[in-house]
Amino acid sequence: MYLVSTLKRTGPTNQLLNLVSRVNSKYEVVVVTLSPEESDSLKSDFVGKGIQVRTLNLSRLAGLFFSAKALKKIIADEKPDIIHTQGVRSDSLAVKVSSTTPCIATVRNFPQLDLPMTYGSFKGKLLELAQLKALREMSAVCGVSKAVTQNLIQYYGLKNVTCVLNGVDTERYNPVSSAVKKEFRERLDLPVSDYQFVSTGHLSGRKNPARLIKAFKEAFGESEEVSLVLVGGGELESECKLLAKDLNIHFTGRVTNVSDYLAASDCFVSASLAEGMPNAALEAMASGLPVILSDIPPHKEIFELNSNVGYQFRLNELDELALKLKNMTSNNRNSYTAALSNIIDSELSADVMASRYMSLYQSTLKA
Repeated sequence: MYLVSTLKRTGPTNQLLNLVSRVNSKYEVVVVTLSPEESDSLKSDFVGKGIQVRTLNLSRLAGLFFSAKALKKIIADEKPDIIHTQGVRSDSLAVKVSSTTPCIATVRNFPQLDLPMTYGSFKGKLLELAQLKALREMSAVCGVSKAVTQNLIQYYGLKNVTCVLNGVDTERYNPVSSAVKKEFRERLDLPVSDYQFVSTGHLSGRKNPARLIKAFKEAFGESEEVSLVLVGGGELESECKLLAKDLNIHFTGRVTNVSDYLAASDCFVSASLAEGMPNAALEAMASGLPVILSDIPPHKEIFELNSNVGYQFRLNELDELALKLKNMTSNNRNSYTAALSNIIDSELSADVMASRYMSLYQSTLKA
């Protein structure tokens, strides 16, 4: 049983889909959500892959009073061997109602940093404490990167922690030829340029898009030979558009066809301040794109696996990022092909991730 808040279209939900669609071929699987789905949901994708989805269908407020009883009923119906959770609400609820079924949690962030950044200092601290209490009662806790795993061990003193790296769906994200790239650019009505950078994700302070725009301006000015496509929406969209005025930068807003924009591009860039194990970078590499990434720990892990997939730059060093952008345009994208293929196939594919989780399930049941 997989327990989550909702199946909203996010990176963690895509990771869950990657996992359960593969586990579903060997084991019985049920996904249980806590709250009603909104319009931007991936529920149909789960159902389309033959995955059973049940829901408590409770608002956050109603869930405070009725979720435990409702989940107990579903557990009694389904009789799961293992409950796998992601998210503070799911983690807390699982250990509250499940006295005999082993519970495993996946942690995708640095709680002490990301929760206050997302919810504010007071609410973020309360959520952090609630999650920590739940994680201590889990049979196992999985960090999605070595950095996340080490943080759980060193900062929180957790003992029951292992690492299972995120994995990308290589059926959905894969390299295309230069001719096909051109077709995608025309189809998506993207700026005409000789070289195209792309950055995907929420336009928020955590993703640091303003810094990327400023570096792009320093590197290329108003040149039409190089373009940047920012895929995604968010609270900083208006501010970013002002910064990008007169530059060869295109904003897509929130889209459902990220893979098309990756297929149309030459290089992926992230100036992010914090990540777990970045889905966006994995999707880009699986699409054959070299990467330019800030030197936060999860990004560093990618280069530790294979240093030939692109460039790193020191976080918030605008001049260094601008230089790496310029250097990348003079490189042959095909020179990165072997390294990108190797890192995805050996470490960062959804198949590898699912295999590692299934091994963890088996060892947990034997414990």
